[in-house]
Order: sequence, then C-alpha cells, then structure tokens
Amino acid sequence: MKKKMKQLLTIFLALTMTLTTPIIAMAENTKEPAYNSTDSYVINYARVDYDYDANAPYLYASPHMGSMGIRNLDTGEMEYWITSQQIYNMINTTKLTAGGSGAYASIPVYCTDACVSARDGYVYRRINLADSTYFDEATANHLRAIMLSSFPYIKDMRQIEAAVNAWIDAEKPEAAKISGLTGAEAITATQYTIWCVANADDIVNRGAYSYTRPYTESDLAEKVVYVSDAYVNCLEDDRETTENNIQMLHEYLMHLEGVKAEQTAVSDTTITVADVAIQKQWMDTADTEQKYTVTVMTKVDATITEASHMVLSLLSGDKNRNLQMIPGQNKYTISLSNLTAEELNHIRLEINGYQQISGVFLFDAADNRENSQSMIGYDDSSLPVHAKATVITEDVIVEEPDEPVIPETPVIPNTPTDSTPSREPVTQIEGQISSPDTSDSNVILPWYLVMIAAGGALGICVAAKTRSM
Repeated sequence: MKKKMKQLLTIFLALTMTLTTPIIAMAENTKEPAYNSTDSYVINYARVDYDYDANAPYLYASPHMGSMGIRNLDTGEMEYWITSQQIYNMINTTKLTAGGSGAYASIPVYCTDACVSARDGYVYRRINLADSTYFDEATANHLRAIMLSSFPYIKDMRQIEAAVNAWIDAEKPEAAKISGLTGAEAITATQYTIWCVANADDIVNRGAYSYTRPYTESDLAEKVVYVSDAYVNCLEDDRETTENNIQMLHEYLMHLEGVKAEQTAVSDTTITVADVAIQKQWMDTADTEQKYTVTVMTKVDATITEASHMVLSLLSGDKNRNLQMIPGQNKYTISLSNLTAEELNHIRLEINGYQQISGVFLFDAADNRENSQSMIGYDDSSLPVHAKATVITEDVIVEEPDEPVIPETPVIPNTPTDSTPSREPVTQIEGQISSPDTSDSNVILPWYLVMIAAGGALGICVAAKTRSM
C-alpha cells in the first residue's frame, strides 16, 4: 500500500507539472502587442519647420546641364528641355523627433519621374523599387545598379573613374577615357541616366551634357545645403574633360547589369493571404447570434531585422488580434474569434510599426504620381511602415463547430465516519521513512491532492475547449 500511495502521488505531481508548465509558457510567449495604426508618410521634401540649413531643396546641385525631350503627360507631346541636375534633400522627420540633427536626418535622392515636378508640401514614404506603378522589375534592378555605382553612394571619384575606364577598355576601346571626374559631373551623368531608364517611353535622349551654367554662391545660397562639399564643387569652371566624363559615365551606367534587392520594405504587395478557414463557434443556450472564428495563414515577403519592430494584425470592426513579427520568419497563422456574419465580410490584415533596413528604395509622394515626383535613393533608416491586405471570405466553406468535451467528474473517496480511526504504530527503519498503513477500502487523500486532481481535470477541460475554438 505504501508503494501504491507513492505511485499515486507521483502521477498527480507529473500531471500537475504537465498542465501548468505549458500554460505559463503560453502566457509569456503570446503576450499580445497593442494595435496601433502607423502613418508611413513621414518624410518631407525640402521644407520643414526646424532651425537648420537643410531647409534648402537640394543637398547638391551640378552646374552641368543636359538636353532631352520629355513627354507632357497632359498633352502627350514631347517638349524639349535643357535639364538641370541636382540631388534632392529628403528629410527623415522621425530622426528629428528622436533628436537627430538635420544633416543626419537628410536622405540624398535623385528624381525618378522626369514628367512630374517636385512640389513643396507633400510627404513621402519609403517603398520598394518594384512597387512602382510605371516601371517593371527589370527596370527596378537597373536603377538599383545605377545608384550603387555612382555618387553619393560612392563618394570616391577615383573608384567610379576606374570602373568606367575598365568598361571603356572592354567595350569601347576607341573612346577616350575619363579623367579627373568630379562630383558635379557624376551627379549630371547619374541623374540623366536615371531619367532615361525610368521613363524610357517618355524620354528622347539628346545628350547627357549640353553646357555648364555659370553658378555663383549667391545663386546657390538658398537652394543647396553643401555648397563647398569636398566631393562636389558646385561652382567649378568649364573643363576640357567635362563633356567626355559625363557622356562616358552615362553610357557606362546605361549598360550596367541589374542588381536584385537584398532587403525588402513592407508594402501592400508584400502581404499574401495563403489560406483562410472559418468555423462556427459552439452556441450555448444563452447565445442569441451565431459567432465565428476566422483563421488566416499569410506570407509576408519583407525583411524583418533585429532592429525592426512590427506587428501583424487581423481586424474586423473594433475587433483585432495582434502578433509580434519575428526576424527570419515570413509565414504566420493568426485567428480572430467572436465575429458576426456581417463582420466576416470586413476582415483585413495590417502590418504596422518601424522597419530598419538598408538598400536603394523609391520615395513615393502621398496620394498619387501626379502630386509630386517620385525620388530614388540609398537609405538605411528606421522608418514607420503601414501595409494592408483584404481577406476574402465569400467562397470559404464554413466548418461546423466541434462539440465541447465535458470531462468526467473526478471520484473523491468518502471520508470515514469514525473520526478517531484506529491506527497501527509507525515503525521507523534506519534510512527509511514509512507512512501509516491504510486499507484498500479506506484511503484518505490530503486536501492538496484533491485540489491538484480538480485542477488537472479543469486544465484538461480548458485545453479541450481551446482546441474546439
């Protein structure tokens, strides 16, 4: 009998540990983050209200001008322009909010859209190049290669010059090599090439170099932040090599192989709904309306770094369920319960938070392309993200509810009526503690074992009920 009591105690303790340990772990690992919608349009072009010279619209401006035909989007006709080239000043206002300096908050970008002007008063967000509505993935890869092969991503002009001359040796040995490449020349060639690649059907290429405009410091004082930058002399005079330098760099950039993105920004196109399941919930007698549980399996093709903090949410009306997104994981399953039949028609997925990534991205103006030109640049900031996808439930077969499992009531032995039962003497054997002997028909369980048994049964019931939901 002593052996039987020990076995019984061991079973109860094991059951208690088995039931309570997963519950504690579940509570720690599934702590649900709060749902907060994010505004991803937090980058300003040029004008913001803070005390710093970066209120100027450009970080750099080149005095070298190009010539091209640009299609008028309203009339459809080609209009021929002498084009100025500059690097725009996009201001990451989240850095300013966090106490960053104006220079640290600036993102240098080129214009992508030659057919639309840059206008003050519009905010921007960071998106993938492939998310553009007016060029394809191959063009996006080519634009990425251009940005990674020239100024300002590469600030050492000798490195750019060496790459161009190696290409000339291999592809155009009869052409004159470039020499003494300046930042201003690199800006002109790079901006001109971006326009030619991104707007292929709306551009007539007439020459990356046309002439050099005679800038003065007063001309640039209110337009350019870094007038005397070590890499860009915006006031440089005409040089014999300028036209060849710009033209050869332009041709080199035009012939680059495309580069695929290594990291991907969160956007609407990165959320894919893989599968949807709907199950009726078990109705109690007190229920007046049928409720449903929706489970959505989704894939998110975006980069989640350790420095990122993003939440995936399943929503309908004022109901939501949230999951913390995990670095290295791109597949998620998320459920939302207690939905009415009407709420089943308004389910959506959202991603909100901050994403820390690096690479060449498009900076897209709010609302649409016509408001203000899109920009392209290299960025490694932590920026707010917001993306959404509609969950279609119309053709999903609704599953019937699982009938709840009602556990058997545990049997608790009766307590003897005799309040002073006779007991055998307790015998102590050296090295061993023995318990009082009891009969098979009259086992008295301590109160804590009774509570453990009841707790175990309740845990089984809760687990079964959870599975049914």
